[in-house]
Amino acid sequence: MKGFCLRAKSESEDCIKTYIMKVQKQFGKKVKFVRHDGAREFATNSLKDFYEDEGIEQQTTVPYAHQTNGTAERAIRTIVTIGRSMLHHAKLDKCFWAEAAMTAIYVKNRLPSPKIEHKTPFEIVYKCKPSVKHMRVFGCRTYILTPKEKRLKWDPKARAGLFLGYEEVSKAYRLYDIEAGQVVISRDVNFDESTFGLSPTISDEDVDDLDFESLDIDNDGSRQTEYTQAGKRKSRPSDEDEAARRPRAVRHRPGLEEASAPNYSSPHRADADEEEKHGDEDDDSTPPVFWRASANAVEAGDLSEPTTFQEAVNGPDQVHWRKAILA
Repeated sequence: MKGFCLRAKSESEDCIKTYIMKVQKQFGKKVKFVRHDGAREFATNSLKDFYEDEGIEQQTTVPYAHQTNGTAERAIRTIVTIGRSMLHHAKLDKCFWAEAAMTAIYVKNRLPSPKIEHKTPFEIVYKCKPSVKHMRVFGCRTYILTPKEKRLKWDPKARAGLFLGYEEVSKAYRLYDIEAGQVVISRDVNFDESTFGLSPTISDEDVDDLDFESLDIDNDGSRQTEYTQAGKRKSRPSDEDEAARRPRAVRHRPGLEEASAPNYSSPHRADADEEEKHGDEDDDSTPPVFWRASANAVEAGDLSEPTTFQEAVNGPDQVHWRKAILA
């Protein structure tokens, strides 16, 4: 099976002539007839003259009866099905359909078929068994070696790419250079057959290795929580700003004013104490801001680091300190 990728149907005339001449000269086989569905690109005046000069009979199928050319239709359906599956597995866009189709043809020519006594089409044509040692998974991540003539001293030696297929005229691979956005030919390639797609994904093991920092309390009393992940910092607004933006639900219990002293310096403090005592009665109420800041301050005060080696290896966090020392 032979495939051609055409930009326009008008290019099919040159492809047919080239393929027929190649078969007749390289394999010593005479093409006796050409069968097609009657499309205009296969029945031009130039092709008719070529068929007559080569003694080739031209056969056409009945219009709108594709089943009469079943061999070609089934072959096309098989290639499309294989190519679609390869694109889906490799997580690639439809724009790579031509590379997937050509790779599917390359692989199919090296698979045994029961119609030819369980031999491969490659073996029938070239009289030898094909090698599959060089075959790789379509669409996997690759690292293309940059020749030393094209890189400076401190430039990286390789660049990321994707495996798209095999080069027919040389012992090399067809690769998609992600940075350059073009297809390149190279033989010095490292394959990562477990990674697919243009953008790499983060595994669970990579997430465990990420560094997270705990909260930080400023000296001016405002609480600012910062999270650091993979070198990127995101900040959350302080509790005072958050409390100012939303209304607070504070309940006034009967008899509270009579029980309070006449010269009480902060009436809101009494409301906050009652809110703290009876917080379970109303789940929708918002605790006062100073109460949460005090709790956070106590929590941060417990985060003490050992000052000596003995305190580190004998303390409650000795397992983590030993791992840090051995790292």
